[in-house]
Amino acid sequence: MTKSRFVIIGDSSLDYSPELNEWLQVVSVPLSVSVGEQVFVDDEQLDMEQFLDILAQGSEVPKSAAPSPAAYLDAMQHAEEGVFIITLSSRLSGSYNSAMIAKQMAAEKYPELKVQVIDSLAASAGETTIAIKIRQCIDAGMGFEEIAAAAEDFRDHDKLYFLLDNIEVLVKNGRMSLLKGKLAMLLNIKPILGDDGNGSICLEHKARSYTKALGLLARCFIETPLLTEGRTLVIAHCRALAQATKLKEMIAALRKYKDIIIVPMKGLSSTYANICGLVCAC
Repeated sequence: MTKSRFVIIGDSSLDYSPELNEWLQVVSVPLSVSVGEQVFVDDEQLDMEQFLDILAQGSEVPKSAAPSPAAYLDAMQHAEEGVFIITLSSRLSGSYNSAMIAKQMAAEKYPELKVQVIDSLAASAGETTIAIKIRQCIDAGMGFEEIAAAAEDFRDHDKLYFLLDNIEVLVKNGRMSLLKGKLAMLLNIKPILGDDGNGSICLEHKARSYTKALGLLARCFIETPLLTEGRTLVIAHCRALAQATKLKEMIAALRKYKDIIIVPMKGLSSTYANICGLVCAC
């Protein structure tokens, strides 16, 4: 990989399609997922179909591990002037802390390099939208400090919602309240979850069927107070392309966005979203 003036680095919760990343040029630093005795590295070599089958068949709760600071540091070698690192919410993973340690290490190894670590306070599509904002700023010729400020401001005003068909992993791993999660599973409730603005998960809406929940999720992005004509909406899905396409059509029919992009989830996002899970952000 040749050097660039600025480089965007993201942990592997930052979901994108190969086509989208031809433009974004995100350097992905993988997390790993353990299922029993098996450890899967969430990189381009991960066989997603096999991985999802193992998750579906396994009885043990999968566990994730953040990238090492050394992995983040290694990814910085491709930058000439500055690096923007986007991580999973620091409330959900140690990825942000690893990136901050890497920033300290970079001060010694690459003393001229500027490094901005951005806690997305989100996951999946919530990281992707920040990467899109940064790439737009780079393409506009903005300087490092301007881009960093724009990315932080965007992060503070973006919104993320997600629909899960199966919340068992979230509950067992403590990402969701045990009481609320058990009640939802008992009543077959399909929750619309969101970020609380501080990087934690909160319940926004609930429905008694996936179809009704999909309609509620569409309303979240149709009725948003955000000015959407200049914003890109990202829909990340786990084996749910048909559902993601339907959601895109429902939103596009009633609200104008600059673009609505559908991307597949990688391993980390799929671990928690499960099959038919959707994570959306703008």
